[in-house]
Amino acid sequence: MVRKTGFLRTALWLLFAIDLLSTPTFFLPLSKNLGGVLSPVQAYASAMGGVLMIGWTILLAWAAMKPIERSAVPLVAGLVLVGIMLLELAGIISRKVPPNVEQIILGFLALQVILLVLLVGGLWQSGILRRKEPERQEPEKTP
Repeated sequence: MVRKTGFLRTALWLLFAIDLLSTPTFFLPLSKNLGGVLSPVQAYASAMGGVLMIGWTILLAWAAMKPIERSAVPLVAGLVLVGIMLLELAGIISRKVPPNVEQIILGFLALQVILLVLLVGGLWQSGILRRKEPERQEPEKTP
């Protein structure tokens, strides 16, 4: 049985592209320190996050090449995405986020919902979430 992986591949490559584009922002505080907004410790922590982001981005590309064999990666990616979305919602609900940043977060949330739908749809279509077993062929009987 051939499993369909188009949706899942698309979701993984989109996650890869978005992560690849956003990774340099983790290193921005080291070069410009955002006008002195971040302390040296915060800038260092941001750069450490950037290094982790690079590793995660490479992992997403690796999983996109063979999504069925590496199905744990999209499952973990979905959990990470849900965790990030919950943190963003908590920041908005608690009113600890400035209004101008709130609008940016809402835009990110919309994108994350689309990515999560693609990811879950791809996992479902490929049979990973349905625990779909490959069809077994009966051995031919010889007379």
